[in-house]
Amino acid sequence: MTRLISITLVSLLYVTSIQAQQAPTRVEGKITDPVTHKPVGCSIQFVGPNGKKTKITSNSSDGTYLAVINEAGMHKIYMAGYNVYREEFSLNIPEAKRFQEIKQDYSVRALTEGDLVAQLRAFDKNQATLTSAARTQIESLKETLNKNQQMNVVITVLPDEDQLALAKFQVNQQYLKDSAAWSKQYKAWEKKYKKKTVKPEPPVAPVPPSTPADPNQALLAQRKSAILSAFADVKNADLRIEVVTSGLPASAMYQPGAVVAAPATTKSKKGKKSTASAPSAPQLPQSNHDTLILKVGKVKRLLE
Repeated sequence: MTRLISITLVSLLYVTSIQAQQAPTRVEGKITDPVTHKPVGCSIQFVGPNGKKTKITSNSSDGTYLAVINEAGMHKIYMAGYNVYREEFSLNIPEAKRFQEIKQDYSVRALTEGDLVAQLRAFDKNQATLTSAARTQIESLKETLNKNQQMNVVITVLPDEDQLALAKFQVNQQYLKDSAAWSKQYKAWEKKYKKKTVKPEPPVAPVPPSTPADPNQALLAQRKSAILSAFADVKNADLRIEVVTSGLPASAMYQPGAVVAAPATTKSKKGKKSTASAPSAPQLPQSNHDTLILKVGKVKRLLE
């Protein structure tokens, strides 16, 4: 009798186990880019409520994927790869005693070289100090880079205005000032030694100035250094982050008009001499162009 009861209990447990066993679930669909709507090939990992992992890959030619899941409950789905932004989704697998199918499409943003990540005016004027908006944008990009370990970016920094035009104006004004002083000294020298047989060397005329160094070149070097410093804590930053510099857009370049003559003396109506006003500094264009441009770099595996 005891043996019969034991056999009956084992049978009941076996039947209950069979009844409770989850039937396989076929999960399939397509992975596409939400912007281009093109198929995306990437690695996909299903993680069940008990931690069981199922790894598959979507087809890069048509974006299709297929996974067979043997566990009911809420599953986490991780989509990653060197060529996509990492994404995370959730999918509930219902309990089922019979084979079932679930069709589910997903959108994953593909990484495409040259795609714009962000652009903004990122520095205080003619300084290498980042604005609060730029620091916020950089922190956001750093999170993306840490989430997508093989993502590369190209960062372009630009200057604010045509500082070279101002530098040229300043050295030319100094030259005119020195020339006027020399002219005065030379006339005094001529007057003093006009009747002298032996004369000392006359005052030396100032040398016309050469083109000054462009202040924006030093500024760009400082801004580049500031950006590299901001991304220094990103893993493999030296391999994944490229910082380049660029000149001003045409709209921000100074376009000189008529050549401004040197100050000259004129006579007023009363016959008194007066000096013409000195030329004013060049009026630079009011440009609000972006000074920081962030783009996706070459899409490749990190160690390729």
